[in-house]
Amino acid sequence: MDEWKILFVDDEDLILDSVSLALSDWARGRGVSILTAASAEAGLALLENESARMALVVSDMRMPGMKGSDFLMRVRSLYPEIITILFSGYSDIPEIRKAITAGIFSFILKPCDIDVLRAEIEKALDIRMTREERRIYQRRLEEELRWGGELQKALLRCDLPENGDVSFSVTYQPLPGLQCGGDYYSLIPLPDAKYLCLIGDVSGHGIQGAFVTAMLKAWISDGYMNRRRAAPIDPADLLTWLNHSVCGELNRIPDLLVTFAACLLDPAAMRLSYANAGHLPFHVVRDGGAIPMHAEGMALGFASEAGYGTETAALRPGDRIVFFTDGLVEVGAADGHVDADVLRHLLCAKVPLSGFNDNLLRMALAAAGKDGFTDDVTVVSMDVKG
Repeated sequence: MDEWKILFVDDEDLILDSVSLALSDWARGRGVSILTAASAEAGLALLENESARMALVVSDMRMPGMKGSDFLMRVRSLYPEIITILFSGYSDIPEIRKAITAGIFSFILKPCDIDVLRAEIEKALDIRMTREERRIYQRRLEEELRWGGELQKALLRCDLPENGDVSFSVTYQPLPGLQCGGDYYSLIPLPDAKYLCLIGDVSGHGIQGAFVTAMLKAWISDGYMNRRRAAPIDPADLLTWLNHSVCGELNRIPDLLVTFAACLLDPAAMRLSYANAGHLPFHVVRDGGAIPMHAEGMALGFASEAGYGTETAALRPGDRIVFFTDGLVEVGAADGHVDADVLRHLLCAKVPLSGFNDNLLRMALAAAGKDGFTDDVTVVSMDVKG
């Protein structure tokens, strides 16, 4: 990596030469190069090419043309990552106040002992280097999260089934800053013209949640579905099996909570079979109302002996079935919570399925008075034509 640079700006050549000479040994020891400019304008011109590795700028106050305070304000505006120090023999209070507004790190009066100047520069340099290390770490973290988000989307992505009797829509929105999260969804066509709809929510955000959802995907696809190709699928049996897997494999992860719901849709019989492991109920929207479909069941991972039961419900042509994770209703604070009555109203919006999920998210934020969600949000919806 290129060495750091320090820029001294002063209209007196003698001061620039003496400071450069006095700090030369220290600069070599720190791997720092010292640059000088005889005016603010010359300093700005130099920064156009050198700003990337400029650690700090030390400027005199009174110079022909642009004053040091105005110069440092300009540096702050153009290059906010550069640390600035005012080095002056004048105590001009209004100009010093202006420099403070520009966010200077230190104000040093001339003349000063070179050890004092070096000590201030040393502190400023350490801070600048620490900030750069944090910036690099943050950039790497963001790249890792972006990669994790892309991987999770690829793992969760499913081709929406095409069927003349049922239409499907899925929207998955992790927290923007984290790119990935703990929401899980899957739509699985079965050989007997039925559909298995799965939705879950792993506690926490980011990489840990995404890692657990990947494990859930693998367990369900390889460990459960592949072994039961010829056997009928029962939602309660699936949750019982999945709970054993979570208890056995993930019991060492502290504070892990996984809510999950499984629903078996049979369009030919116009029937739903479903089981729930601590997840929010899904809703059947019908005749201007939204019916919550409850089923009792403990969240996955609490107890390996937990039992689950399968409930059934009859469907009608025109029903819309909506599953979602709690990020939709828990928008981040008590005053931002979408209560049950408001939720039912939102679910009953007369919107085509192609735009229903996105509209639901927008309306939920508006109802809660929020600009964005504070948790991952997933919505799975389907229209039954009959």
